[in-house]
Amino acid sequence: MFSKAIFSARIFYEIEMRPFFVYAKRLAWNRGIKLWWCRLWIRRDEFHWTLNTDHLAMIAMGEKARKKYYENLIRRRDIAHERDLSRRGKRFTRF
Repeated sequence: MFSKAIFSARIFYEIEMRPFFVYAKRLAWNRGIKLWWCRLWIRRDEFHWTLNTDHLAMIAMGEKARKKYYENLIRRRDIAHERDLSRRGKRFTRF
């Protein structure tokens, strides 16, 4: 009897609740905290991982938020590219 209750609770979690928790994680972490952290400052290196497209965050975004995300990402990539070009001009200095 007890094992049936555990089994049915497990089935309920897998079918009903797990997609909700995955979506909530994407809203809170991928679209919220992680994007905020990546936008905190613009990197010097144009190949930094924060300048990659975050597809998990985009799943949780609407059309307007996705467009705004792309515009911001392109702006940050352009600035990082310019910084990287100016830095590579000084061949032997790190900063």
